[in-house]
Amino acid sequence: DPFLPWIHDVFPTADGKYIQFVAQNRRRCQSGSDYADLKAFLQPNIALFQHIPLARVQRQRNSTVRYRLSSHEEADQDGMETRFICRFSKGQETLSVFNFNYDWHSKRKGYKYTFTEEGFDVHMLWSSQFLFKCPVPPSLIETVKSGSSVIDDKATLFVDLVPVRTPPRYGYPNQFLPPKYNKPYTFIAEEEWGDGHVLPRIEDSGRWENIPICKPSLMTYVDSSPSPGATAATTNEKGLATDVAILSESAEGGEEGGGLSEKPKKNMDKRYELISCVWTSDSFHTRGERRHITDNSRRLREWLEFHLMTGFDHIFVYDNSGAQEDSTGSLKPVTDLFPGQVTRINWPSKVCNNRPGSGDNKGERSSQYAAESSCRLRFGVHSNWIGAFDVDEYMIPMGEYATMKQVLADAFARGVKILNFKSMRAWPRRLLL
Repeated sequence: DPFLPWIHDVFPTADGKYIQFVAQNRRRCQSGSDYADLKAFLQPNIALFQHIPLARVQRQRNSTVRYRLSSHEEADQDGMETRFICRFSKGQETLSVFNFNYDWHSKRKGYKYTFTEEGFDVHMLWSSQFLFKCPVPPSLIETVKSGSSVIDDKATLFVDLVPVRTPPRYGYPNQFLPPKYNKPYTFIAEEEWGDGHVLPRIEDSGRWENIPICKPSLMTYVDSSPSPGATAATTNEKGLATDVAILSESAEGGEEGGGLSEKPKKNMDKRYELISCVWTSDSFHTRGERRHITDNSRRLREWLEFHLMTGFDHIFVYDNSGAQEDSTGSLKPVTDLFPGQVTRINWPSKVCNNRPGSGDNKGERSSQYAAESSCRLRFGVHSNWIGAFDVDEYMIPMGEYATMKQVLADAFARGVKILNFKSMRAWPRRLLL
């Protein structure tokens, strides 16, 4: 069913208010001209990226709530910009929200289209990951936040995901933006859907059913009972280790921003100053299967040692070893060498197309992109700064800086909240060998 999203990860947000989904645009996996039939079949996958407005309809006969496609003006407030009906196992229903508006992102980037019918969209990286959330009903928020619904490592709360099925909208990305963007419509909902298009009952709809709701991320992967106001090692001006209270990110940075501010966010476990995400495996094939790397465990250990030495508080390793057909190993022997500093997350999802990023059928690093989104959304809220790197990329503090925290503190003092880095090849100094 191409209307069911290709889900890579599901988890509750740290505040218990949402169930976050990290899914993938499967249409990007085979984008070449030889795959026209497959891309046509997978068009519903890209329709999911585009919001639709919904209005509730009360059925008098049995007092059940149904939903109908509507214009923005007629939509319920929580149905203004949605795509899924989320039904929780206690019977409550909410409407999904997007992490960001994909059409508006394409508009701001200056692109004429978010998607094309031909499917040559792989160059637009933001349409790779499909990120959305199900709001948790108010009566369940504290239960989800505390993780108490997971008993003996088994979930007792579940959510069903019911997609609203409409054709994709091709054309300019601003043709049907929500009113908050103040752009005129060229897509007229009443003409496309009518004013009485009531959706099927959930029981009659194709859906993902009984998706388990697990504990929040720190409880699942780092510890069993996170304590707000924890402290973590950081560095002083001379690069010497000190223990200080963890500070929240700036108000403008939000969950995805970073920086130092004077007051911690209320009730948020902001335990890290600087964390990193890395997606890797014990062995792998480079793009186009040109080379087979078999010593990546050694490479990862060196990389971890270096970055912990330069000031990273914690590193989350997304272990993709299980996806490698010729691999029987794991990175656990390496990550176990760094207790309390490195967390391994088993991530066996395969890259759907390992070709180079050029040519007619461009590669799509689906597993890697999903891992980076998962790490940022799971753990970014618990750190002031977060970065995603490969194990052949080393962040090296230079000049007057002895640690990366000094670099970031100076950047934040200058109002910088996002750092881009330039990749340069490095050669060993013979005199130091």
